[in-house]
Amino acid sequence: MLSETLLLKPGYLIRRANQRSVAIFSELARPHGITGVQHIIMVAVGDQPGIDLSSLSDLVNLDKATTGAVVRRLAARGLVTVEALPNDKRAKSVLLTDEGEALSRKMRSVVEHSQQLVLGPLTEEERTMFFTIMRKLIGSPEIEQMRFPPAEERGETDARPTVILGVDRAEGRAYAERAAEQRQPLTLLARDGNYAADLANELRLRGALEVQSRSCSQAPDADNRARADVIAEVAAGAAFVVFSGWGEDADPSGPLVTDLEVLQDVLHALANAEGGLCILCSALAHLAPELDRLWRPRGVHVAGVAANGKHAHLAAECVSMLARQGAQAGGSVLRLQQPDVS
Repeated sequence: MLSETLLLKPGYLIRRANQRSVAIFSELARPHGITGVQHIIMVAVGDQPGIDLSSLSDLVNLDKATTGAVVRRLAARGLVTVEALPNDKRAKSVLLTDEGEALSRKMRSVVEHSQQLVLGPLTEEERTMFFTIMRKLIGSPEIEQMRFPPAEERGETDARPTVILGVDRAEGRAYAERAAEQRQPLTLLARDGNYAADLANELRLRGALEVQSRSCSQAPDADNRARADVIAEVAAGAAFVVFSGWGEDADPSGPLVTDLEVLQDVLHALANAEGGLCILCSALAHLAPELDRLWRPRGVHVAGVAANGKHAHLAAECVSMLARQGAQAGGSVLRLQQPDVS
C-alpha cells in the first residue's frame, strides 16, 4: 500500500511515472533491439539531418559524452553516419542511413502503442492538460491561448479529406505524418508537385488509408490561374485546409508575398465552397484573427499556429487541437514560445 505522504511528493510521482513509461517502451522496443535513449537520438537526427554532435547533445538534453557514445553504437549498427563538417573538421554531423530511416518508420507504431498504454488511464482533455503541465515543468516551448472544448461538443471525425498545402515545409510534413497515422484521408499539395507525390507514396507505405497528391507546380513566369483552379477543386470537398506556406527565399517578390497570394486563393476557394476552416501553420499565423473577422461573413474561419521548423511536431499537435475545434477555432492563434524563466 502506497504512503499518502509519498503520493504528495512531485519527485516521487514523476519518477514512478517515468519508470512505468520506460518499462512499457523497453518491452515493446525489445524486438527491434533499440533503447529509449537511442530512439530519442534517432528521432532528433531524423528531424534535423546533419545536426552536429554538440547541438544534438543540447537538443536531447544529454551530456556530450553520453550522446557521443550512443551515436557511436548506432553508427556501429549502420543506423547513422558520422562525418566531419566541411567548415569545421573538428565538428561532426550525424545523418540517418537508409537502414536507420527504415527502423525509425517501424518504431512509429511502437511509440504510438506505448503512448496509448502510458496515457490510457487519461481522458483526451486530461492528456492535453498533462502535456501542457509537463512542458511547463521542463521549461519547453509552451502553447498559449489554447481553447479545448469538451468531447461532447465535438462531432465525429469528418470523412472528407484534409487538404495540406506546403507539405515541403517542416510543419506541413509533420502534420501530414500525424494525420496519416490517425487514418485521416488527406490531399497533399506542394510547390514541387513531385515532393507531394513522394510524400503521399511514403505515407501509403506506412499504412495510410487514403492519401492523394495534386500537383500545382508553376514556373516563375507561368499563369497562376492553374494553381488557383487546383486549390479551388480540392478545397471544395475538404474537411479543412492547413496552409504551411508556399513561397521560397528565391522568389523575386519575397516568399511572404507568394504566401499571401496563395492564401487568398485558399480563402476564396473555401468561401465559394460554402465555408470551412483554414489553419495557418506559417509566418502568416499572426493574421488569423483579422482574416477570421473579414471572412467569417462568408462562412470561412481562420486560425493560426505561430511556430518554426524547430518545433514542427509540436506545431502539428497544435493543428490537431484546432482542427478538433472546427469553426470554434476561428480567430485563435496558438503560439509556441519559450517561457520566461528569469
